[in-house]
Amino acid sequence: MNLSSSGGSGKRSSATVNLEKYAPPALNDREWHEIAVPLEALWGKGSNGFDRTSAWEVGIGHWSTESKTFTAYVDDIGFEKTPH
Repeated sequence: MNLSSSGGSGKRSSATVNLEKYAPPALNDREWHEIAVPLEALWGKGSNGFDRTSAWEVGIGHWSTESKTFTAYVDDIGFEKTPH
């Protein structure tokens, strides 16, 4: 699954982030999992003039050469400052 964001004038998009990089190994265990993605990952390579000050859309997607059926539940999207 992928995560991206967009906003600002012209709806410019962020980089697309592969959530598997930040997810725990066992996502198919039917339990809730927290996936924390650093904002810097959205601002990196592949961002298309993304305006960090006015992001207003979050996109979650999946791409595969084969047809896939799955359900993904998303809850409590938020931002928090963590120590470096």
